[in-house]
Amino acid sequence: MIENLVHTNHNGDILDFVKSGIFVNMNDLRDFAWSIDAANNSINGFYKEVASKTIPVVIKKNVNLIDNVIDHFESDVHDKKPGFFVVNGYEFYCYCTSIKYSDYDNDKFIVAELGITSDNPVWIKKHKISFYSTSVPDGTSYIKRYAYHYPYRYRANVGVKNLFNPLPYSSHFELIIYGPVENPSITINGHIYQIFTDIGDNERIVINYSSNANKTVFKYLSNGDMVNVFNCRNKEVSVFKKISPGNQLVSWSGLFSFDIVLDEERSSPKWV
Repeated sequence: MIENLVHTNHNGDILDFVKSGIFVNMNDLRDFAWSIDAANNSINGFYKEVASKTIPVVIKKNVNLIDNVIDHFESDVHDKKPGFFVVNGYEFYCYCTSIKYSDYDNDKFIVAELGITSDNPVWIKKHKISFYSTSVPDGTSYIKRYAYHYPYRYRANVGVKNLFNPLPYSSHFELIIYGPVENPSITINGHIYQIFTDIGDNERIVINYSSNANKTVFKYLSNGDMVNVFNCRNKEVSVFKKISPGNQLVSWSGLFSFDIVLDEERSSPKWV
């Protein structure tokens, strides 16, 4: 069965394999393995090492196409920023670190194998939940919103609402706080997420705790500049506590809007 893969590099350039003339049959992108942390004949835990995968391809013999494919993947390597494949709505962040040709004498096609490497070998789907300020009128179309979509929306009236995490495990997340607000504080299931800085109109702060263990706090200014405000976080109570599964009580002043984006992480993307 021919599988259509779509890859986006870190610059946002999209490579649609089938539309470009790149054909994929069997591949091991969905395969996975957990490494075992063991001592004294007992399992202490599990972890994932850097993973290498292969994608056999047949490429239409077109010099421009082949050069474009190489440039598309090499841009990630040169800038050390991974791109990602998308399968059934799940993203897999990785680098293409090799192309091995096995037949390029054919007049119409080139047979090759793409070597894929990832230091965070999980498939991720984003789920966004929005909480609105009490001062926002019913028509909220002017509010800037995160690119992902989620079927639930929450409108604040007293600054207390429920958050439902539909995933069966505690989730990595992004917390996006929209200005204007001073020293915003949000309590989720009794845990405080707080930043000691002002956020102006048309500005936002993004707290990111991703599956590759990166922890960042950035402010995005109205002119497009990005400022590292990691040291402005509440250092007595971590802003990097995962979001627990199930229903969580969320409370805040009600005077600002924010989004919570949960990461659904799987070793292999869902088949449907």
